[in-house]
Amino acid sequence: MNSNSDSADVVLAVDIGGTKILAGYVDRSGTIRQSHKYDMDRSSQGAALAAIERSVGHFRQLPRDGPAPCAIGMCMPGQVDAASGTWLHCMSIPIGSPVRLAEQFGDSGRLPVALDNDLNAAALAEATWGLGQAFGDFVYMSIGTGIAAGLFAGGRLVRGAANYAGEIGHMSVEPDGEPCVCGNHGCLENAASGGGMIARARARLGRFPQSSLHELERTGQLHSAAIFREALAGDELAALIKDKAVRALETGIVNVINLLNPEAFIIGGGVLRDEWLAEHLREHVRSRCMPVVRQSLRLFGISGFDVNTVGLLGAASVAWKHV
Repeated sequence: MNSNSDSADVVLAVDIGGTKILAGYVDRSGTIRQSHKYDMDRSSQGAALAAIERSVGHFRQLPRDGPAPCAIGMCMPGQVDAASGTWLHCMSIPIGSPVRLAEQFGDSGRLPVALDNDLNAAALAEATWGLGQAFGDFVYMSIGTGIAAGLFAGGRLVRGAANYAGEIGHMSVEPDGEPCVCGNHGCLENAASGGGMIARARARLGRFPQSSLHELERTGQLHSAAIFREALAGDELAALIKDKAVRALETGIVNVINLLNPEAFIIGGGVLRDEWLAEHLREHVRSRCMPVVRQSLRLFGISGFDVNTVGLLGAASVAWKHV
């Protein structure tokens, strides 16, 4: 648990993820004053909602180092109706029917509650406290277990008609590629996300009996950073997976930048933390984007936020914007 003794106003932030729930108090400067992590239960919609309620209830009962929160902010994957405070649908957590979370956690109207999709929230955190502060038009792209983006244009979050804009992980970078759970083929997420790379490695291990990835799989250490590391060390299977991921990212990122003409492209998430890969993609953008678009792009960089707490900052920024 983290703490800080300063007594500025705080909001209660709740980051709901597929494997964990992180609750914390965050002040107006984006400082996390206190936080605690809980397990998520994805066995059913009811179990997931019970895990959220149990986690928030437990956290609010912990000794508090500072004032009571003035609002609650929540972020989660999937489709969210931010205006009504309703979680509509999610594939990674089994939410199949709408849940009015703002109503459920608002203490019968005594405490304002705001919620949003996790990528919208992360982009809002970048605009509030991060690299996005300097730009009115930017893309925040998260490359983690999945791939998606939060988009800012003219200083405003781009939501789309159903608050579902930014699903760039389901852009097809290989029209004849493998099928995706979304129904499309050759999606960027399948090729370049952490989850996609791990699934691709596991599906091909049988064809590469000498691959060092067998030992990583056996010891539970098969993850995207390990695949990149083994690829650079000469492992053939790892190199195939890495090369496919890099090509997919090259195509997807250039397409997004050419389409949206942002001032900044900010990358977050757990996969792209390797400076070699970041620099490689910077060079590819410089060489492949349209000239006017390339000249408009003032920043291509990695988010300064800790990948483990960016969701908490996102939820907090949603709350602070609401109040």
